[in-house]
Amino acid sequence: MTSTSTEVTDQDVQGRIDQFMTRFKIATLLNLSGIRKISGIRPDCVVRTVFQLAFLGRNIYTQVLCNIRNWGMATIRSSYCNRGLTIPNGT
Repeated sequence: MTSTSTEVTDQDVQGRIDQFMTRFKIATLLNLSGIRKISGIRPDCVVRTVFQLAFLGRNIYTQVLCNIRNWGMATIRSSYCNRGLTIPNGT
């Protein structure tokens, strides 16, 4: 399977965001600033997601909606595969 130019660009931007957060120790700065995880998602993951949404030109609604749809189809496909059934592609 070949990747599209959008996927390559997305991977490049995500790599640069990861490098930035590692180089400037964003997780440590968040912790020193009193922004800590009590329960749920780590603060550095939230900041990384906000950066990705901003620099990839997306909004949080469509990202969540797409992730739910992809997760739902993966769950449906795996349940069909576990029962030995086939499901056509594109549904």
